[in-house]
This record gives sequence, structure tokens and C-alpha cells, in this order.
Amino acid sequence: MPAYSEDPESARHEIKLVANETDYHSVALAVRLHPANFREAYPARWINSVYFDSLGLDACLDNLSGISRRTKVRFRWYGDLHSFDSGVLEFKRKRNQFGWKDRFEIAGNIDLRQCSWQQLRRHVRSGLPDTARELYDRTVLPVLVNRYCRDYYISADRKVRITLDRGLRVFDQRARPAPNLSSESPLAHTMVVETKFAVADRERAQQVLQSLPIRVSKNSKYVRGVLSITGV
Repeated sequence: MPAYSEDPESARHEIKLVANETDYHSVALAVRLHPANFREAYPARWINSVYFDSLGLDACLDNLSGISRRTKVRFRWYGDLHSFDSGVLEFKRKRNQFGWKDRFEIAGNIDLRQCSWQQLRRHVRSGLPDTARELYDRTVLPVLVNRYCRDYYISADRKVRITLDRGLRVFDQRARPAPNLSSESPLAHTMVVETKFAVADRERAQQVLQSLPIRVSKNSKYVRGVLSITGV
């Protein structure tokens, strides 16, 4: 298991861009034809995440307020929405413009259609070291589950990574004793493009961004999901 860190050397800068989902094919083509010679870094796959927060939704409010030091807690698994045989509990750290993740692998064959949130939280907690349990225990509320398909690209010099996320779906989990994976909340059909790079490669990344036909925008899938389920 990784060490529980506050300022790791692995911190990366992330820039997010938002486009209409109908522009997916043109954006993907622009990435593949980019002079930086982007290639597929990993096969496209579906990503599922449950976000945990405090009763006061502190993580969401910290993001909306622009707090420079903040943390989101989520459990993530890949492929089928309804079940998994392994997943990852992540503390997604943000310090000013840089971010990283403390990740803890959680094993176990789980069918979300046959378990309660209490059972799932207990299972995840059992796989964490004491240092991680303390923070995990503060996020008592499963707020939402989201799901989207992600494409992965990396430049030929391996300095810039780009992901394309589309097909985003959101499921409200508040006041639910068991996972709700059938009743969706309405959400605009947008796609999110994330560009990730090391501090030393900022100039290179900016050159890449200037050639993409989309605008830079502040975006958080978790915050978008909260706004969707609360109707704000």
C-alpha cells in the first residue's frame, strides 16, 4: 500500500476542457492528428465511482469556494456498473494547481445489487491502513455514483497525457440505504478533456492545448453531479 502523503513528488498539473459530447469524434481526431503524435496509452474503458463526503458536503463546498488545499474521497472500479472483484479507494488531493492521489486497492467480489451502503463501507474500510481510515471515517455520506467512458492518450515524448471522458451518468445516493444504480439524475451531454503533465513540462502542455479546438474550463465531475442531484 502507498504511503499516506501530503506533498508527493508525483504531483501533477491538470487542465480540464469541456466540449459538447456531439464533438467527441472531432476532438478525438484532433488529438490523434496532433503534431505531438499522441497514441492510445490504454484501451478505452468504463469508469465507475462512488463519492463520499461529510454530511455538510464539505468537499463540494471547498471546490466551489476555490479552497486551495482540498481532498475528495471516492471508491472507483472499472467495467460493469453493478459489480466488481476489485476497486481502489482514492484520496484525490489538490494543492493549488497541482494534484495527486493516495490510492488503496480493495479486493473482494461485490455485487452492488445485493449489499447495503453500510456493508460496502465496512468492506472498504477493512482494506485500509489506520492512517487512511481516519480520513475515510469523516466522509460518512455516499453522495453519488457516476459512470463514464474514458479514452487514454499519451504524447510521443511521454510528457503529456490526455483523457477524453464521455457518456457521463449520475445516480443520487443520498438517503439511500443501498446503492441506487437505476434512477439517474439529469445531466447535460458534455465531454471532459483532461490534460496532465509534470511541473517541468508546463510549456510543452500549453503548446498542445493551443492546438485543440476546445476551451479551458473549471470542471469537477463530482461538483457537476452534486448540482445535478440537488437541482441547483
